Amino acid sequence: MSAFLMTEEGFNRLERALAAASLLASLGEGTGERMAVSFDAIAAIGAYVQEDIARAMADSAHTKTLDEQKI
Repeated sequence: MSAFLMTEEGFNRLERALAAASLLASLGEGTGERMAVSFDAIAAIGAYVQEDIARAMADSAHTKTLDEQKI
C-alpha cells in the first residue's frame, strides 16, 4: 500500500481551498447578481483555489519515493 504525505502547511492550504470552493458552490443561480459578485471576483477565487491545491500537491511526497531515497 502506498500513500502521500503532506506538511501541516499543505493540509491548511487544502482546507482554505475547500472553504473557497464551498463559497463558490454556495452561489446559487441568481445569487451572484443579487450580491453584485463580479466575474473577476469569481475568477480570482478560482485562481486562489487552483494555486493552493497545486502548491499542496507539489509539496506532498509519495511514500514510495521516500522509501527509494532512503536506499
